[in-house]
Amino acid sequence: MPLFLLRYMSAKLEVVGLAIVEAKDSILARRKAEVDEIHQPGLPAVVDELDPASISLDLIGCRLSLDDVVINKPPAPSVRRRPSAASNTVNSND
Repeated sequence: MPLFLLRYMSAKLEVVGLAIVEAKDSILARRKAEVDEIHQPGLPAVVDELDPASISLDLIGCRLSLDDVVINKPPAPSVRRRPSAASNTVNSND
């Protein structure tokens, strides 16, 4: 079953709480967080699907703070590695 990260946002759009839940879709993920009482009442949530391999299983079903998780973002496009020169050469046998 897919995993979802719920990020609860303040009026200033700051993350004030997190939850990770198993659900079939993002709507059911919000509902499951409410039923399990790991949501932040009255606050809007941004919901993203997670790669199960990217998180520790003991975090599923828990209310979390920013200190509990490390979010790894891909490098900015300006610092991504470019293909090597060898892979850009055209085969002269054509």
